[in-house]
Amino acid sequence: MIVLMYHNIGYDEDIYTISPEAFAAHIELFSCHRDKLIITFDDGYRSIKDLAIPIVLEARLRTIVFPVVEMLGKKLEGRDVLSAVDLRHLLQMGVEIGSHGLNHKEITSQEVLEYEAARSKELLEDLLDCTIKYFSMPKGVMPKGGLDLLKDMGYKAVFVSEPGKWYGSDFMVPRFVIRKTDSLSSLRRLLIEDPLEIFKRRIQRHIILGLKGIIGLERYESIKRGLFSRK
Repeated sequence: MIVLMYHNIGYDEDIYTISPEAFAAHIELFSCHRDKLIITFDDGYRSIKDLAIPIVLEARLRTIVFPVVEMLGKKLEGRDVLSAVDLRHLLQMGVEIGSHGLNHKEITSQEVLEYEAARSKELLEDLLDCTIKYFSMPKGVMPKGGLDLLKDMGYKAVFVSEPGKWYGSDFMVPRFVIRKTDSLSSLRRLLIEDPLEIFKRRIQRHIILGLKGIIGLERYESIKRGLFSRK
């Protein structure tokens, strides 16, 4: 199973923002591979409800949205976030909802993970009257012992940013991050599980982690915004 991670749909220049036209082309490509694909959206931006979910559901692709719970109905990084009403509507449409934590900060300890994962699960279950089965790690970082902790909380899977194929039974679900720089040809290579494409994405991931470790997450995010965001 190939699991893809999207963020925002729109026209700003952030590296993780995909234009509606490009996204529609992605879904047209994916529609022939629905049995081996899961589409996920991290952060819960409202743009996905208006511009992405309708065509994903029309293509009958399994879809999971991971909102930042304390930001529901507010703004995250200057963008509108889905409200509780929006999430209920998505559930009714057949979209699955998971948790992306409380406040979108990097989780570096078991103590913080325990609070963020347990509290966000509780809040979402109260808001939506459903069981929250999945957790998406904010910033893709997993503290030592985090897997066992999430299992003990009742989560059925944790979604991470490490590239790789998911075999359906593993608790940790690897994902391929989709960026605006991804071409349709590179996505086609992913769908056929081309070893070179997967290797390239793993190398990119390790370079990013290395940079974060060297210069720190805050400085990395600042540089990324400067390179890819509209002034």
